[in-house]
Amino acid sequence: MKILKIAASLIVVSFVCLISFSFAETLKSVEKKAEAAGKNEMIIKSADKSIQGEVSGINKRNITVIYNRNEAAGTEEEMMVSINKGTQLMHKRNYSEIKEGDLVNVEYEEQVVQLDDGKQETRLVAKAIKFVKQGKALERPVGAGQGATSAQ
Repeated sequence: MKILKIAASLIVVSFVCLISFSFAETLKSVEKKAEAAGKNEMIIKSADKSIQGEVSGINKRNITVIYNRNEAAGTEEEMMVSINKGTQLMHKRNYSEIKEGDLVNVEYEEQVVQLDDGKQETRLVAKAIKFVKQGKALERPVGAGQGATSAQ
């Protein structure tokens, strides 16, 4: 009977040690990633949001979407959202298939980050980009936006 109690105690102690070691390694991994980034940042607040609009620019790092256009006033509002490895692309195989003028829905996380120097920064990080429909190429005046070309 004593042998069973000792064996059970050894199993419990081994299990607790294994969990503690695993947690410590995970914590070290997170600390190393923060050090590698060279930043001590902390997310103070975050909220999941989404916008739908026309793509005005896209590359491997960012997507810019026009979400409000007032043609009478000649104004438009656009938002740039960061793309990372965790961003899910839906209804297209890769970002190069999405063109300026296409209609997309972007689900993103708005993060308020506390920086090392005490300042706060707001970041918009895409969680998912859903292609909705193909649009017309955007027509912009010379010198405006990413697709501008010089007049010859």
